[in-house]
Amino acid sequence: MLAVQPQGRRDGAFRSAWLVHLAGIAAACIAEVALFRWAAGHHYAWVYPRWYDQLQYLREAYGAEGQLRSAGALAAVRSALESTSPQGNLHAVLALAAFRAFGVSRLSALTVNVVAFAALQVATFFTARRISGSWALGWAAAGLLGAVQFPWLDVPGSASDFRLDWLSACAYGVALAAAVRGNGFRSTPSAILFGLAVGFTLLVRHLTVVYFAMIFLVLLGWLLARPDRWRRSARLVLSGACAAAIGGWSFWKSRKAIYVYYWVNHYVGAERTLRDSHMGPAASAFWEAREIAIYLFGLPALLVGLTAGTWILASSRRRGGIFLPEPDSIGARSSWPAAAAFLLAPLAVFLEHPEKAAQPLCIVIAPLAWMFLLSWIEAARGARRGAVSRSCALAALSGFGLLAYDISRDRLTPAQLQDYKAINAVSDFIYFRSEEAGLESPMVAVTRNYGAFEAGALTISGEERHAHRIVFKATLPTGLVEDDVGLIDRNLRASDFVCLISRGADRWPADHQLAAMLPEMSQWCDADMVLDGTVKLEDWDMRIFERRGLAAPLGQGYRLDSLVAEADRAAGNAPARPPGPPIILEKGQLYWPAAAPFDYVVRVAHSPVAFEAMGLPPGIAMGPNGVFRGRFTAPGKYSIVIHAANAEGSANGAIHVEAATEGWDAQIEAPGSVEPDGSATVGFRACDARGTLDFIDVTDLSVPRVLARLVAGEGERKSWVGRFRAPISGRGTHKVVFRFVRYDSVSGYTFIDRMFKVAAAQ
Repeated sequence: MLAVQPQGRRDGAFRSAWLVHLAGIAAACIAEVALFRWAAGHHYAWVYPRWYDQLQYLREAYGAEGQLRSAGALAAVRSALESTSPQGNLHAVLALAAFRAFGVSRLSALTVNVVAFAALQVATFFTARRISGSWALGWAAAGLLGAVQFPWLDVPGSASDFRLDWLSACAYGVALAAAVRGNGFRSTPSAILFGLAVGFTLLVRHLTVVYFAMIFLVLLGWLLARPDRWRRSARLVLSGACAAAIGGWSFWKSRKAIYVYYWVNHYVGAERTLRDSHMGPAASAFWEAREIAIYLFGLPALLVGLTAGTWILASSRRRGGIFLPEPDSIGARSSWPAAAAFLLAPLAVFLEHPEKAAQPLCIVIAPLAWMFLLSWIEAARGARRGAVSRSCALAALSGFGLLAYDISRDRLTPAQLQDYKAINAVSDFIYFRSEEAGLESPMVAVTRNYGAFEAGALTISGEERHAHRIVFKATLPTGLVEDDVGLIDRNLRASDFVCLISRGADRWPADHQLAAMLPEMSQWCDADMVLDGTVKLEDWDMRIFERRGLAAPLGQGYRLDSLVAEADRAAGNAPARPPGPPIILEKGQLYWPAAAPFDYVVRVAHSPVAFEAMGLPPGIAMGPNGVFRGRFTAPGKYSIVIHAANAEGSANGAIHVEAATEGWDAQIEAPGSVEPDGSATVGFRACDARGTLDFIDVTDLSVPRVLARLVAGEGERKSWVGRFRAPISGRGTHKVVFRFVRYDSVSGYTFIDRMFKVAAAQ
């Protein structure tokens, strides 16, 4: 006679088991995140930002962080979501959350990738348990995902690359888990959950709308063939409505950018011929199978899946205790259509797409894992419980073991390690020289497009390694197609720095064009610029030049070759070492509108630098990175003493701020007579709360003659203080007008005139 366990006792045992397994999977995920952060911090997060897509997403993430510091979290999130990026909207928002949890760094941004993977594991774990009635199969599902190879490779699109490929693959897998849990859309709450997951995935990556359109059509056709078609189809429609409510606004806002990026660039534009792989259907199918088996899912994960499935199937042919699912399980039969649709939709798209890029194809990893998992569940129906538990334990232990090995493994070769250290040293050198020269937006020419080393990479490296942003601007093309030769030559001559790259593999027409121009570029650089040094890397060589007339290096023994040699001796993740104590580069005078937020950054050389300030006015605070925040409580004149320190020493300086009564104002201080050389030195100051100061026209009305046009620099559009030596020719009294002009797209040009009279010699 079978003993019947009371219902309350069964419920209590289930809750206890649920809590134990919840704690177990949570502990596993926390360990994965901790291990990834350790490994990435040592192996990848210190490397200059390779791969062009990563440059874009890191720039947007750090821009959102700057917006958060200046305008608050709500404004930063709103700004990130309202971007018209054709790829997606959530990467910067998720990075902001990671920055709050772990600090602002590349490592924190990369942590988003492993947290997304943990979310995929958790969703798959509980869904597998729900449909199978077996905790063992849930652990096996999490282990199978752990055995997947692609996310832990040091390649574009993997977890070591902050871009959308792996993040969207995880979100796509979570949406699939939500669809499976709905048991063929028999539950309204599960249908709503699925719609929300789809909407989230759409925001992560807009391209997934193509997959989901196909998936919804396939699922609708399948549901309409079921006996209870109308209720289940209505729930599918409800899921679509929830997804549209979450992500539809983003597609409408970014519709033009999406059209240009995905349709024009990939299908009908000039880049189509460059991207086209010229593969037919058979070759495309073979390419997909090869990439998935060897590169994305990987042979170890395939081996784990096949071994566990074979063991379970073999057990089902023997006599013995039969595997019985828990009473609350929902079965797996209704899960096959969703898993198949999620797998086949991306495969169909990539089969037709002219460009064959493996990174976006990683989105099929979760659906493929579900095909294995559902096969296990089907095989387990007639298997012995002990055999199922043992095979699942083997799959889980193997998967988590492979996961730990793959995450912790250092995939950089000795040559790569040396190269990346050298490139970081080059970035540091150009950054320090830009600081010393007081360049607000240094113009940088990189003569070949190798490894995404260009002005954008210098900007990101500077922000990460020196905790302060200098926006480097590229003067040479970074695209795929050729550009105008005359424009390239003019831009090269306008550069502050030139990185002359030779001995590299040319892939795109732009590379071939710049390679053909290399002799002329090299000749001009040798004649008209200053050579800072030469760096030899494994695949390419680089000579670094700077414009004549930049401030002399201010650090002791400060040369490019010494920085490269020092970097080679240090660990890869060693922090940037400044060449000397801080050098405060402040002009000392600011004219600021009291009504505007005081969001000023102290200009200093030899970052990273820690700051302290004394004599701060009421309402003003200073952060450790040299950024002033707050508002002046009243107009007036204030003096702030600044103490700056780095690893090499310290320095002191002062800033004198006049808080103006008006938000838009200008003043001049002029002499009453000319100087012996026939000029009048005029001090001027202007402020604009909008930050749109544009230029100053200086005109002698008595001649009449325009004496000069002074153009505001990037850091002078809100507060501009300076001196101008106005040439005065002719006897008598001269009336000279300073016209301060500002410009914005709404109001156009507006101006303030300030005039003075000066007496010339009779």
